[in-house]
Amino acid sequence: MPFTIDILDDGRVLEWEATADGAVTTERQDYTPRFYVAARDPDAGLDLTTLQSVYDQHPDVVATEMVTRRPGFRRDEEAVLAVDVAHIDRVTPLARQARQLSDYPVGDLACFNVDFSREFRYCLETGVNPTPASELSTLRLSVPVTETSNDVYGKLTVAGDTVTGSPTDILTAVQGALDAHDPDVLVCSTSEIVPTLYEMATADGVDDFSLSRWPDIDFQQLASRSTYSSYGRVGHSPARYNVPGRAIIFPPRRPHCSQQKRSAFA
Repeated sequence: MPFTIDILDDGRVLEWEATADGAVTTERQDYTPRFYVAARDPDAGLDLTTLQSVYDQHPDVVATEMVTRRPGFRRDEEAVLAVDVAHIDRVTPLARQARQLSDYPVGDLACFNVDFSREFRYCLETGVNPTPASELSTLRLSVPVTETSNDVYGKLTVAGDTVTGSPTDILTAVQGALDAHDPDVLVCSTSEIVPTLYEMATADGVDDFSLSRWPDIDFQQLASRSTYSSYGRVGHSPARYNVPGRAIIFPPRRPHCSQQKRSAFA
C-alpha cells in the first residue's frame, strides 16, 4: 500500500510503497479526476444537456456522463453530470465554468467533489488505501526561528545534529543525511525549508543537491501562502510543497489571528 502519492505536471501518478529493500514506485498514466454537477434544488427540473455539451467540447475534459448519485443529506438519488478531467489542476477552473453559462441562472447549479486535496481525491476515486504496510523512516530538518525569514540559512538541524557554516556546508550535511537514511518522510519545522535549500543550491552552484527520489523533478509547489478569515478572525496559511517520493510533515504551529472582524467570504 502506498505511503505517498505524487501527481506530476504531465498527469502521471506515482504511488510509492515502503518495502524491506527501500521505497518502490508504481507509475500510472490513466488517472482522470472527476467532479459532479447537479441542480441545487432537486425539484427545479434542470436539463443538464447544454452543460454536458459545453464540457464535451472542452480540451481539458476527457469524458462526461450522466450518473445517479445522492448530492446531499436527505436527498434521494438523482441524475447528475459527471465530468472526467485531464489533469487534477483543471478541476477547480472547470467547475467554475458551470456558473458562467447564461442557460443556468446563478445559484441554480452546484458542483461536488471539487475542493479535495489531490492525494485524498486520488485515494477516494481509485480505492487506494494510503496506510503504509511497514514503519516509515524519517529525517528531521529544522531551522531556528531567527533563521526562518532568511534567504540563506546559516544554521540548520539535520537529524538532531546542528550544522552551521556556509550554504555548501549545510547542503552537504542535508544531502549526506538523505543518502545515508533515504527517508520516506521529511519532518520540516517550516514549509519554506524546501524551496530555500534549493535556492541556496542554485546560488552556490551545487548542481547535485536534491531532496527528491524522482529524477528531474526536485519539488512541486502545491499552494501559495494565503490569508483567510473565519468568525471574525484572520489566519495565515503557509505555502505547501511536495517532494516526489517522500511525504512531508510540517509540525503545526498556533495560527496568528487578529481580532478584527471580517467577512469569511470577502
